[in-house]
Amino acid sequence: MSTTKHGHRRDDRHADPEQRKRKAVRSLAAWQAIALFAALFALVCLLSGCLTPAKLQTWSTEADAIAQASTDLKCVESAIDLQAAIVRALEAQRNATRYLDGAAAPDVSLARAEMMTACKRKELGR
Repeated sequence: MSTTKHGHRRDDRHADPEQRKRKAVRSLAAWQAIALFAALFALVCLLSGCLTPAKLQTWSTEADAIAQASTDLKCVESAIDLQAAIVRALEAQRNATRYLDGAAAPDVSLARAEMMTACKRKELGR
């Protein structure tokens, strides 16, 4: 049911069939647009935290440089742990057979944070 401009209810069953069809099509189009935006939003949310192979390569290069320059054993060990985590993540991404399988790759961020703490680095690049 819809209402008139004076607030009275109007029964749409007595409306012209063509009008009802147009109203149904508009309503369906609105719901389809909402569903499309929700799906796009979900996709963006899923992919926003992805670690791409290029970013992992950058982290690996930085960890290698820090480990070679460091004299602290704990720093070197944490850099080696980061390198191992990066290798596992890259292997998981390489072996992915479906689009979202790569998202199940091991989280490298924790190993990177541990290395930054062990090596007393605030920022290693972006």
